[in-house]
Parts: sequence; structure tokens; C-alpha cells
Amino acid sequence: MSSRDKRRIARTNGAKSTGPKTPEGLQKSAQNALRHGLTAKSLVLGNESQTKFDELMEAFIRKFQPQDEVELELVTEMVAARWRLRRVWLIQTAAIDLQMDRMAPEIERQFKVITHPTRLSLAFTTLANEEKSLQLLLRYETTYSRAFDRALKTLEKLQKTRPESTTTEELRNEPKIQASTEPRALATGNEICETTQAQQPTPEQKTTNDPNPDPAPIE
Repeated sequence: MSSRDKRRIARTNGAKSTGPKTPEGLQKSAQNALRHGLTAKSLVLGNESQTKFDELMEAFIRKFQPQDEVELELVTEMVAARWRLRRVWLIQTAAIDLQMDRMAPEIERQFKVITHPTRLSLAFTTLANEEKSLQLLLRYETTYSRAFDRALKTLEKLQKTRPESTTTEELRNEPKIQASTEPRALATGNEICETTQAQQPTPEQKTTNDPNPDPAPIE
């Protein structure tokens, strides 16, 4: 593909872009990208997925639509709590798996046959009673869950007190539609009365049209 074709395709793709067009929108978009990047660096470990974190952040932003920096901070707190909560779940699972592997040789010497639930129960009991790691993970899980709920309640309270949108104000200020001045097809009440009165026959017309007129008075 020639350089000219590449430039033409680039211009075409650029014209199809649906990103922010105004300077304010571009600045806000850049600030959000920077903020997300800084948050990711402070939360995502080296063996964790940056892509998964970005997807979680974008999903929360689409859901709650933060309108300013304060609301964005609360959404970030929610994402951070949820991300760390997922990490705790992963650590719990990995810790129990590791303990079962460590206990496997001893269990094989003590038991001829052992079920998987029993093996899991032995590993769980050992971690809870001897290493105390499960209690620590449970405290972290409770802490992150409460942090998420607290940020969510604060965000919902702020969003309920948002000022009315510009669109609503514009709709309220729209000029009222004036009543049409075109002649109406239906007659008004007065016109109906006038038409009815105009159609009433005169005494002469009544006499002429009556098949049985009253006899003339005898002189």
C-alpha cells in the first residue's frame, strides 16, 4: 500500500471518529485518561490484567455517568474496592489450593481413601487454626465491601441533588405554540343558532308549502 493510500485511509477513519470534538470535551477526555492511568498504576499488580481493570473502570463510568471530578472520584473508589475484593477472593482460593497440595503427602499416609470435600475441609481448618490467614482475608473482604457500599451511597446522594439539566430548562423556555388563526371547518354555537334561525320558514312560505292549509276565516 502506498503512502498516499495510507494517508487517505487515515483521513477517512479520522472523519468517522465519534470522540469529543470541542476543546472542553478533549480536555476532559484527556484528564480522564490520565486519571485512569494513575489509578491503574496504584491498584493493578504486575501479575494482574491491566485490560481487565480498564474494562471494569469503563463499565462503572458508563453505568453511573459521573458529571464532575467529585463523582468520578467516588466511582474510582468503587472500582478500587471491587478490584481489591476480587483479589481477596483469588487469594483465598489460591491459599486453600496451596494448602491442599502441601498436605497431600501426609493425607496419603493417613488415609487410604479420602474425598475432595474432606481434603478441602482439612486444608481450610489448618489455615484457619494455625496460620490465621483466612481470618485476615475475611477482614479485608469485609473492609472492601463496606468501602464499596459507602462510596455507592455517597454517589447516589450526590446524583439525587444534581441541578436540572440544560435540556430541561430549554424545554421549559420553549415558546408556546399559538392557536391557529385559520378558519375552522366546524361552526361555533352562535353560528349554528344563526343558521337554524335562517332556515326557519316564514308564515307565507309555511302557508304555501302546507298541503292542508287552515281554512280562510269567514267574513
